Amino acid sequence: FKILNALWRKRKLSHFSTAISCHIYHTKATGPNLGVIEFVEGCFPLAQFTRLRPVTPKKIERLIGSGAGSYIGAYIVGIRDRHADNIMIRSDGLMFHIDFGHALGNTVLLDAPAFAVTKQFKDELGNAGYGEFIERCVEAFRVLREPENVALLCDYVPMVFSAIYPEQKVRDYLAKSLMLNLDTDEACKSLHKMITNAPNSYRTFFKNKVHRIAQASKTGSGLGKI
Repeated sequence: FKILNALWRKRKLSHFSTAISCHIYHTKATGPNLGVIEFVEGCFPLAQFTRLRPVTPKKIERLIGSGAGSYIGAYIVGIRDRHADNIMIRSDGLMFHIDFGHALGNTVLLDAPAFAVTKQFKDELGNAGYGEFIERCVEAFRVLREPENVALLCDYVPMVFSAIYPEQKVRDYLAKSLMLNLDTDEACKSLHKMITNAPNSYRTFFKNKVHRIAQASKTGSGLGKI
């Protein structure tokens, strides 16, 4: 996601004073099947959004700016198996995604759509806030659609995935997620519609419901709010 952040930073993309970006946490491989991951203090899953309260204007600003960057980043490289327990919120409103075991559109058996925004997230932002979130997402996407940035992504992203995916598979997926079969305005309209409709997706609701039931069965706890 560093390359995406660099492209957005170059265009000075922001939501008020919050830069549009994907929050990056560090990982380190220590062996073939072993590694360590950075602990990000003060975080909780989207499913526990009420822990962000009181929700101040600054928290909402940061939530929209970081949320737009992290959702677009996850969408572009096809991160799937999205649910309200692997989208994290820090106590200051910073949002970021974790758990990247399914990429390039490789889905699990029961999965949400490519843009898996929960209705709870929209409700917490309110109609005006969610409208701003959509606009920031579209702006971030439009920057990535610039010809020189498309070329850069198609050269750089395959190298990132080179250990696990063939180069052509990565390029083909980028062409799909960037909607290179459409002109930029048409692609942005398509993305706008996708995000507008996302909170009402039955697949997203069902995915989160099944996930929460599975988690509750493991822990013996109640389902809570989904």
